[in-house]
Amino acid sequence: MAAPWLPLPYPPDQLNLAATMQPPSTTGHWLGTDPYGRDVLALLLFGSRTALLISLPTAILTTVAGTLVGAAAGFYRNRPLPIDSLITGLMAVISSIPRLILVLALAAVQPPSINTLLVLLLCTYWIGPARLVRAEMLRTREVPFIEAARAAGIPGYRILLRHALPNTWQPALAIFPLSIASIIALETTLSFLGVGLPPEIASWGRLLAAFSLDPSAWWLLVYPAFTLFITSLALRQLSK
Repeated sequence: MAAPWLPLPYPPDQLNLAATMQPPSTTGHWLGTDPYGRDVLALLLFGSRTALLISLPTAILTTVAGTLVGAAAGFYRNRPLPIDSLITGLMAVISSIPRLILVLALAAVQPPSINTLLVLLLCTYWIGPARLVRAEMLRTREVPFIEAARAAGIPGYRILLRHALPNTWQPALAIFPLSIASIIALETTLSFLGVGLPPEIASWGRLLAAFSLDPSAWWLLVYPAFTLFITSLALRQLSK
């Protein structure tokens, strides 16, 4: 988040066609330059900022939305409305399509922007938390204290929010770091393919895509790939 205030030697959007594909530690570029002469170090740091600004809000929103939807489906089942059947059917339909293909298809008809990408990811990533919370809610709704609350005449929505939901959201919280890692990986893949984000926004995926223009520019592969690997590994450790 502090990337704009760091004392970087070059900003990420500064082009220098006289210093393209420079290896690390040359012409003041500590990690080299890309095909447009932009500083790789600045692109890595601002790419981290992009990954955070996309993955963290998306993971929070999908976790909250999936928890609420899954809890409602597991608690009410199909009474008085077929909520459970509708939600499980929707999850089955969305899950039957590979996530990358679905997001690519949706991104192809929308202009690239961060907000558009957030909406597309939100439409596909709520399923994981919803499934876990629904399964936990199916168990929780049968425990004695829930039965006692029903017998006491407490309204269903109060039982759900005050008694059942606090005992079922832990699985969604457990996979929260994994959701962030998965979203970062998908955003990197979309940027590598050239969709999802405007070209002026720094991204690890665009650095990896630049490597394909000149396979001898190893720094365009090693640095973003290592950063992505370390980030995903750290997030997976948090989920343990």
